[in-house]
Formats: sequence, C-alpha cells, structure tokens
Amino acid sequence: MTERGYFYIFNDRIDRLKTQFARTFIPVDYLKAAMRRVKYEMIDDPHPFYGEIPELPGVWANAATLEACRDELEEVVEGWIILSLQRGYTIPAFNNHRSFNSLKGKQ
Repeated sequence: MTERGYFYIFNDRIDRLKTQFARTFIPVDYLKAAMRRVKYEMIDDPHPFYGEIPELPGVWANAATLEACRDELEEVVEGWIILSLQRGYTIPAFNNHRSFNSLKGKQ
C-alpha cells in the first residue's frame, strides 16, 4: 500500500472516531497549550510549511501556507488525542496542564 493510501485510510479512521466521540470535549486550554509547542520549519516540498509537536509522537502536518499548516496540525492534535484515549494511553502534560487519560467530565 502506498504511503498516500495509508494516509487516507488513517484519515477516514480518525473521521469516524471524531463522529463517534462527537459529544466528547477536548479541553480547549490543552489544545492551545499544545499548539504553543509547535516547531515550524520550511522543507523542500510543494507544501513547504512543516510543523510538529515534539511531545506528541507522530503529530505533524505540512501545507502550502503557514495558516493551512496550523489548521491541519490542530485537526491532527484532536485526532491524536481521541485515538490515544481510545487506545487507553495517557495524554502528556504541558506546563500547568496536567496529563489525562479520559475526556469524561472535561469541558
């Protein structure tokens, strides 16, 4: 299977999980704290803006513009949190934002 094909299958899985957890709230302050940790760089690619959050393994995005990269990265973080919690992983802490392993009761 091509890398691109895998990406689409993974994206479809995340979309289904987001629908399944539609009533679940991702803590906004946590999402903002994660987005403040983004490391950006320019890469040699048709979509040269690349961003990643080193503390969240596998969370990265690239796009044609910085704003598009940021938007995509935010979606990736949300999907990463949902998938990680579904698998029983603990979400790492950022500064004053403590780690958590459930979204129940979070708003």
